Amino acid sequence: MIDLRNMMESGPPLRMSHLLSFLSQTGRSEICPFCRYDGGWDIHLQIEGDRVEDDALLSIFTVQTLSEPNSPHQCAGLTCPKCGHFSMISVYKIRHHLDMTEKANG
Repeated sequence: MIDLRNMMESGPPLRMSHLLSFLSQTGRSEICPFCRYDGGWDIHLQIEGDRVEDDALLSIFTVQTLSEPNSPHQCAGLTCPKCGHFSMISVYKIRHHLDMTEKANG
């Protein structure tokens, strides 16, 4: 079996537009599963000084799991602006989506 996660976690830096494309194309709901807020979420971005780039780089979080202690997961983060629920999106899923989109567009 191919380990897609390990193959797809490395590559060029991911940007806000990559995450937004992934969320849109996969039909991810904007409704918070905890407070039922229905709207845009805060995206965790890398910010230089006081200036936010138009298509800023995503902040990537490394998550260690008990089931795979030697294989940490990389994730992008979103926060509900109402209740603060923190949601993580696996980097390998975003990269896989981008790869499939590029192949489909030739």
